[in-house]
Amino acid sequence: MKSRLLLMVWILYLGFAGYLLTQDTEITSDLAFFLPKATQPQSQLLLTATREGPGSRMLLAEITGGTEKERFASSDALVLHLRATNLFTRVQNGIDPQDLFRLEDRLFPYRFILTAPSPDQWQVPQLHQTLQQRATALYSSAGRLEERWLDRDPLGSWKQYLDQLTTGPMPQMVRGHWVDGSKNAALILIETRTAGFDLESQENAQEQVYSAFDATPHPGLALKLGGAGALAVETNRSITQEATWLSLANTFMVSSLLLMVYRSWRLLFLGLIPLLTGLLTGALAIRLQFGAIHAITLGFGSTLLGVAADYPNHFFTHINPNIPNQTTMHRLWPTLRLGILTNIAGFGVMFFSGFRGLQEIGIFASAGLLGAGLSTRFILPQLSPPSAGPGVWIATLSNNPILRIPRRRRLQFCALLPILVGILFIFSGRSLFNDNLATLNPVTPSRLAQDLQLQRAFRVPDMRWLVLVTAMNEDDALARSEKLKPVLNDLVGAHAMTGFDLVSDVLPSKKTQSLRNAGLPTPHAALEVIGQALRGTPFKTHAFDPMIHDLLAYSKLPPLTHETLKDTILEPRVNAEMISFPEGTAIIVPIEGIVAIASIRTAIQSLQDPEIQLVDLQDVMTQRIRENRREAARLLMAGLVIIWIILAIGLRRPGEAVRVMTPMLLAAVSTGVLLAIMSDGLNIYHLASILLVMGLSLDQALFFNRPCSDSHERARTHLSILLCSLSSVLAFGGLAFASVPLLSAIGTTVSIGAFLAVTFAALLAK
Repeated sequence: MKSRLLLMVWILYLGFAGYLLTQDTEITSDLAFFLPKATQPQSQLLLTATREGPGSRMLLAEITGGTEKERFASSDALVLHLRATNLFTRVQNGIDPQDLFRLEDRLFPYRFILTAPSPDQWQVPQLHQTLQQRATALYSSAGRLEERWLDRDPLGSWKQYLDQLTTGPMPQMVRGHWVDGSKNAALILIETRTAGFDLESQENAQEQVYSAFDATPHPGLALKLGGAGALAVETNRSITQEATWLSLANTFMVSSLLLMVYRSWRLLFLGLIPLLTGLLTGALAIRLQFGAIHAITLGFGSTLLGVAADYPNHFFTHINPNIPNQTTMHRLWPTLRLGILTNIAGFGVMFFSGFRGLQEIGIFASAGLLGAGLSTRFILPQLSPPSAGPGVWIATLSNNPILRIPRRRRLQFCALLPILVGILFIFSGRSLFNDNLATLNPVTPSRLAQDLQLQRAFRVPDMRWLVLVTAMNEDDALARSEKLKPVLNDLVGAHAMTGFDLVSDVLPSKKTQSLRNAGLPTPHAALEVIGQALRGTPFKTHAFDPMIHDLLAYSKLPPLTHETLKDTILEPRVNAEMISFPEGTAIIVPIEGIVAIASIRTAIQSLQDPEIQLVDLQDVMTQRIRENRREAARLLMAGLVIIWIILAIGLRRPGEAVRVMTPMLLAAVSTGVLLAIMSDGLNIYHLASILLVMGLSLDQALFFNRPCSDSHERARTHLSILLCSLSSVLAFGGLAFASVPLLSAIGTTVSIGAFLAVTFAALLAK
């Protein structure tokens, strides 16, 4: 009766968990959610810019093949189609005259203060010379353009401003269309409304781009997308596809192994019960704690639940037709319970991390292991046939050959192997850890090279180095960046770098606007100066009266602000370089063509302004990764202490607890050092996988040292350990051959670690 009640409770629980998880449970896919946590305001600001800034939303589109005319026609059609949707804030394939007209309509009235005036431009001699130059220019090839603004802008302020806008990095242009360096590809810049790390939204937006391209006739043409969002979607798709195929292959190999041992399809399927229960329990815990589940949590958490795959194997290998299943489980449970509790402790400490990603993984793995363990304890004995089991294999393992080796020799080998690995590490010249952000990039090197080529076509600057200007508000930040301009100009003149991009060049601070405004003559004074300067020129006396009217109208305009640029071609540029955050405003100043970084650093420091800093983005990210790795190490040490306490209580001897933990530590350290040698240092993927290795090793060490009633039972125990180890090696060994770096790192680490885990556990067994 009690057994049936437990079975009913379990079925109801699975139904309840499944119901809750299918009711508005959000599966998030924001990759930036799993970027390292920033501990300093500067780092957090840059993370926000990386995660939510316009740069993360940019798609770089390239149309190749066909003739130039066909590429341009396809480009224009695609731009028109995408602009008609509501998924994109910007779609541009060159300089659109309508964009310039819109900008002119908004900013032309402010032309008097948009650029720095020359000191004597309103003096009669200088103004006379300027008017003579404008008269000459009317007869040049640009005469129509000169004539357009001449009567309202004889000083050429607006043209000077437009020239200033086009000095930044832009793709080559042919007949109004952007092209790459070879002129064999038409380029389109697309800005999505959603951040590049929001995979689901990015995928929808990119499908719209491809659908729009396919809807237009384009024989022989091909479309390729690049940028952060495109890489994120492609990588997620390739990881999913490759992981699916490898998982199917691994499942086939592991299933074949289990069928060969158990000779029972029923046991094979019953072995899925703890894993299914663990997955539902882990997902439910995340759903109740955070309200949403991250896709990476499901992936990494499911990997860590690989420890739970051993639980049914331990039970199935001990099934004896002469002993009731409940009795068999009762004998196994103390050891199995210790393994479950220690693994929960090891993963559970991640909940105390300040890093949300680690918190989710820790909760998922801990709750999942608990669910898997309890279902193994109370459900499997009821459903498993008492006559099944690997009886034919027991005799072959009745005498473990490793245990016949003298204990002294086994201890010597256990000491020798880590020493040899350590010597190899010393002579390899490698670092133990690799905190470079590039090692976490799941994109294949060949795809990165393609994207880099596309970035060069768009002339996207290298954003490793930049100057960060911070202030209490937007206008103060603009004023500070203006103070920076002469320093940067001197650096360009000294060939320390080739250029820079200041947002204050297109949006002057209110202080600068006020100073420039103060230098303007009154309309009456301007009329008098122009009247004198007109003498000896071909212009009529009242030719520039429209400018006088504009000067009067300008005096009544409010100051130029960020809001004034809304819905113009300058808005994306300003939004990308000027970022609001809770403490104020920051301006990002990209610098290009760095030749002498030491000179640049010295020049920035000479300003003696703590709010103006030269930033190495690579160094910032490296520091953040290092800080989070150190936090993970501290949590791991705390977890080891808790594991020792649990083992000491469960085994009733502190010394025995140390002996059981020794194989785990040796396997983890040896695996880590070997991987550091093989892969130029450990990254976060390796470290997360080593957690699984530790869980597997501890489980095997506990079973190698569990008391057995006779040699027959010990043979069953050894078979269960061997079966668990082979299953892990087969399951993760296939991943080691994946082309995706993320999958390869996990597979290599766990397969090597699983082999070392069982080796050390066997050598150090009683």
